Amino acid sequence: MWGRYRERHIEKRIVEIGPPRFSASDAAHAEMAALAEQAAGAVAALVPSLRIRSLGSARRTVRRHPTIASLLTRIDELARQIGGL
Repeated sequence: MWGRYRERHIEKRIVEIGPPRFSASDAAHAEMAALAEQAAGAVAALVPSLRIRSLGSARRTVRRHPTIASLLTRIDELARQIGGL
């Protein structure tokens, strides 16, 4: 979804479009749930080693971590597929 100057982030519009209901029988939903669990575990392992100066810098560091970044990229792809975007 593109905004005026750059791509819009779906999390800013989710209230307007409403998320689809989770379906365990849907392969994309199941994959997204599994990836989210993996990402949460990777973040939990990374956080103790962070020198947090601000929430923003911690978030940036976490999102740029190679393992987490690849998981988030796939989660974003699945969110677009599931949401029909």
